[in-house]
Amino acid sequence: MRVATSLLTILTACQPAADPCMELERISPRGLTLAEEPDRCAEILNFARVVSAREGMTFQAWLDVVSGQVAVILMQTIGSLTDRSERPPVSFGPEPSIPIPCGGKPIGDADWKQLHLSTILTAQPERLYVASRVTIEGNVATITVTQDFDCDGVTANTVLRGEFSPGKPALAGGWKLLESSMPPLDE
Repeated sequence: MRVATSLLTILTACQPAADPCMELERISPRGLTLAEEPDRCAEILNFARVVSAREGMTFQAWLDVVSGQVAVILMQTIGSLTDRSERPPVSFGPEPSIPIPCGGKPIGDADWKQLHLSTILTAQPERLYVASRVTIEGNVATITVTQDFDCDGVTANTVLRGEFSPGKPALAGGWKLLESSMPPLDE
């Protein structure tokens, strides 16, 4: 028995270490590469291992929530500048203030009423996982969404800059993209 245990220990020690990028690819949505450098892959894997206990959701759900909130804020902000133009657009932000706490900032009714986002988003989120800023110069808007994808303290910005025409639907020429930048998914 002792020989079998020793042999198993030696065989296990001789196995190559698991490639953290291959492991990350395995748990990521199909076709999505979150990182390519082994050290960064290992950092994201460590976050993926604790997100369930810390945030109460799977890593896949975390990806959906954070990236989904970025998309919703960008699209509904464009919509508020174009089709939903009851109010003149104003510059604001960042909302909520940066840094955003890991796990998002809970948004109660009183907080919600204080945010400019409440006039843009069609539904009040329970938490904001990203901060947004809008800068208006004439009919040009710069929309910046800041996120800390994996709660490592490193933030990244998604930026859309475009010309808008109030009262004209975005997809019917109410929004003309002038410039955009998106961070790598792993910041």
